[in-house]
Amino acid sequence: MCKFGEVTLVVMATRGFGFNDLVESIHRKWQNLGSFELFYAVADHHNCILDNDEDFCSMIALAAAYGVTCVDVSVGVICSSTSECVKSLGGQNGECVRSFEYGECSTFQGEEEDPLDKFCIHHETVRLSADWVNLLKCVGQEFRGGVDDFKACLSKYAVEVGFKYKYLKNDRSRVTAECCKKLDGCTWFIHATLERSNKFFVIREFHKEHNCLGTFFSSKNPRMTSKIIAKEIVEEVRSKPSYTPIECLKHFEGRYGCLIGYYHAWLAVEKANKELYGDFQLSFDKLRWYAEELKEKNPGTVMDVEYCNETNRFIRFFLAFDACIKGFNYCRPILAVDGTFLKGRYKGTLLAAIGKDADQGLFPLAIGVVDSETEANWQWFLEKLSTVITCSRPLTFFTDRHSGLVKYVPTVFPTGYHSYCLQHLKGNLRDKLSGRLSNGFREKVVNLFNERWANAYFEGRRYGEMTSNAAESFNNQILKFRHLPICELVDKIRVLIMEQMCNRRLLSNKLSSYVCPVMEKKLVDRFNKGRTWHVAAANDDIFEVFSQPTVVVDLKKRTCTCCRWQIHLFPCVHAVTVIQKTEKQMHDYIDPYYTIEAIQLSYEGTINPVPTLGAPVITKESAIILPPKTRRPRGRPKVGRIRSRGEKVRQMLCGRCGKLGKHNRRTCKEAVD
Repeated sequence: MCKFGEVTLVVMATRGFGFNDLVESIHRKWQNLGSFELFYAVADHHNCILDNDEDFCSMIALAAAYGVTCVDVSVGVICSSTSECVKSLGGQNGECVRSFEYGECSTFQGEEEDPLDKFCIHHETVRLSADWVNLLKCVGQEFRGGVDDFKACLSKYAVEVGFKYKYLKNDRSRVTAECCKKLDGCTWFIHATLERSNKFFVIREFHKEHNCLGTFFSSKNPRMTSKIIAKEIVEEVRSKPSYTPIECLKHFEGRYGCLIGYYHAWLAVEKANKELYGDFQLSFDKLRWYAEELKEKNPGTVMDVEYCNETNRFIRFFLAFDACIKGFNYCRPILAVDGTFLKGRYKGTLLAAIGKDADQGLFPLAIGVVDSETEANWQWFLEKLSTVITCSRPLTFFTDRHSGLVKYVPTVFPTGYHSYCLQHLKGNLRDKLSGRLSNGFREKVVNLFNERWANAYFEGRRYGEMTSNAAESFNNQILKFRHLPICELVDKIRVLIMEQMCNRRLLSNKLSSYVCPVMEKKLVDRFNKGRTWHVAAANDDIFEVFSQPTVVVDLKKRTCTCCRWQIHLFPCVHAVTVIQKTEKQMHDYIDPYYTIEAIQLSYEGTINPVPTLGAPVITKESAIILPPKTRRPRGRPKVGRIRSRGEKVRQMLCGRCGKLGKHNRRTCKEAVD
């Protein structure tokens, strides 16, 4: 509470607030104050002089010792004559006080407003580094983090104030630094030592005034190290795992006003990731502890980590949660199997087997990480997968026709069916016809390659699925985790599946109908579409539907001449129309895999958390499982996804000829008027 005359100014002393900030606040309130002196009173201590940062720190410490949250500060002014004093509020009559002058003159008038400022639309922004100037305050200041904490504050202070310093002494128990302009007469100096009793670092001597030409703010400062940058962006990396060095460069230029190099930004992002997620190299050995904890917290879970006994190098691992193993028994017997590359330091490939629940939701069954997508690794993954599938029903696999899957799916699952992804088949057909047919005719042939042809000779049950999009969608879900260390990658996937199962369990328990919401909406849409059609009965089971064209529906065999009921194993629009108009029970013709009971049983299990509290500290000396040997390939690393052969490329509109194609204005060779 700053008092002057009959007016009281309330000033909030937040973290980083100092003596100069208090003086600024007083002058903003009383601009014609001139020379003045400050006094404060705490408990029984009155008329304490407040003249610099050291006095300000002492005032805060004294207030904290007495448990005082509000300190009265009185402002005493003095006239220009040293023999005649003005009475100081809170002081004694006739007492002459020393003056504190703001700037070079005794009366603060403020800067005149530049008339051109009103035409400038730019608004000045406060840099995030503005508080760094208050990191070093006075003698006696303690740094609980030890020497590292002190040196980090010293570097930030130098960056914000704008000067360069050098170390005279620099070890774990003492640090002494001086301004690089000492030869020019600069007296800036700081000395701090370690307090043996509490391991704090304490400032013993501090001369903070600069009387050289080196105090200027620069956009580049060698003290802006990657370690400091990493500390500032750690929350950015936490909220956005795919945080890039380019984003770091823009962030520091726009919010801190600092220009840093790309290498410093890249190294800072690496250090921030290491602080958040641990070391890439040690993460492989951490998998052993994680597997044991996961099995203990989730009995029945299968997680196998394989490594070479001779070299202790990581080879691969397999994971299937007990809740997913049991829940898959109530999902449709279909699995989309695919692999996706990892982006971490040691690369690798993540293999996944993804099912679909009764409400068309993704249901991850098992994942694995291998060095590359080879036939041997696919054989190993399928053999591991066969051990966790407890139901004897025949399965249908959807794959992209990888040679390892084509070879080992029939071998490992002799009663299963192997369906090739229709999207990949179309892409391959488009590639085969490239150069032989015109673009228009080629696309027409590809479009004729539809579901009817693909289902003509397939003996298994697809349940309406024609592609391996379920696995592709799962790969997209974990896209933001694929650059993490392997143990953190597994844990992030665990959390993703754990939350997904919990949310769907809560939602499914609130449902009260018979069919799942997505499938129920399809029934309503199909009934509305066929409400105007006429239905003629041949007997109790066979009906003719007069649509365009007419079809025959057999309710007993659950068939329709449109073939959609047989393919999807769910009533088509013709069957729904017959069931509704003949007033039969719709529930009698719905497959159990589409019911609410099925989805409730699918998510009945729970994946329990795996806390890291108490996890052993792993060092390079104690690590047993080493990362696999990898060698960086030649050339610049590829950033974009490698397209499959025959994959349709998005066409662009040429700005010169105005046609759609694979060229632009620069590469256009079309003749124009």
